[in-house]
Amino acid sequence: MDSSILAPFQPMGGTVGFYFKDLETGETFTHNEDAPLLAASVIKLPVMAEAFRRMEAGQVLADERFAVRSKDILPGCGALNFLHEGIEVTFLDLVKLMICLSDNTATNLVIRRLGMDAINENHGRLGLSGTRLNRLLFDAEASARGLENTVSAAGMGKLLELIYRGELVSKQASAAMLDILLDQRLGRAIRTSPTRPERTRASPTTWGLSLARVRM
Repeated sequence: MDSSILAPFQPMGGTVGFYFKDLETGETFTHNEDAPLLAASVIKLPVMAEAFRRMEAGQVLADERFAVRSKDILPGCGALNFLHEGIEVTFLDLVKLMICLSDNTATNLVIRRLGMDAINENHGRLGLSGTRLNRLLFDAEASARGLENTVSAAGMGKLLELIYRGELVSKQASAAMLDILLDQRLGRAIRTSPTRPERTRASPTTWGLSLARVRM
């Protein structure tokens, strides 16, 4: 690998990993792609995958309703922390908020409904290297014990490719997940390329991941 590519990352310290794949040619470009990295909000992607698997199986209903209580509210990104206590939202609404607005309150409600063990089992079924949900978001006590959520660049690349190819859960579920990604609302999203207007890019923006979709 050209050392000039890695040079900007060296002053940062820590572990740097990335995974680029041209979904048309199959050409890949990687570095430390299987290394477990602190997930931050990227963990919301595999949580979404398990949510759609369970909805497809009829184990969780998309219109199941949840009342948001004051003790559920978390700081940071999202919309639910600005709304009144007791507001009811559906399970699918929570999943959309989790991805479209990176809503932390919605994320923990989804994780509690699905269960961490089940989410991690799905990581294993999908072969997502370095991916592990070890605690809820903003769980300071668990974090102090050294429990952190992890993902790898290759694992998330694989997950996004499965969505792109219509192979995550089902073709219909993959299309629904891609539509949610395309509806991402945070301001640093990767927009349509002015030189390639036939392409759109779905991006969980602050998570540093993007997925190209070719308009047919």
